[in-house]
Amino acid sequence: MTAIPLYPDATNKPDGTLTVVRAIVKPASKEWAYQDIEDDYLSLDYQPCTVWREVSESFYWQAMEVLPPVYADGGFLVGEPWRHMDNGQPLRAGFSTWGGRFFAIISTRKWFPALVQQLRYTLTHGDA
Repeated sequence: MTAIPLYPDATNKPDGTLTVVRAIVKPASKEWAYQDIEDDYLSLDYQPCTVWREVSESFYWQAMEVLPPVYADGGFLVGEPWRHMDNGQPLRAGFSTWGGRFFAIISTRKWFPALVQQLRYTLTHGDA
C-alpha cells in the first residue's frame, strides 16, 4: 500500500489529534466533487493543504444518504472509507455546513472536528 501523507500544515499530537493552522476554501469544479477533494488530498501542492471544497446542497445530501453516515463534531463522514492510511486509519469524505453553504474534504474521524473548526473560523473571519 502506498503511504498517504498527513496534512503538512498540521501538528499531529501524540494522541492522534490534529491542530490545523488554517483552511483554504475553493469551489468544486463540477457537481460530482469527489475527484476535486481526492485530488486536493493527494496533490499536497497547497500550503497549507487543508483544502475544503464548497459543494452544492444536492451533492451534500447525496453523500449523507448514500450510506449510513459516520457522525462527528461539526458534520459527518461518508460511511465507506475512501482508502486507509498506513496506520490503518480510514480516510473518508467529510461534509460540513456553515451559513447555508456546504463543504467537503478528505479526513479521518479524529482530524475532522479540528478541520471543521478551522473551516468555520476561516469563513467567519473572511479569509474564504
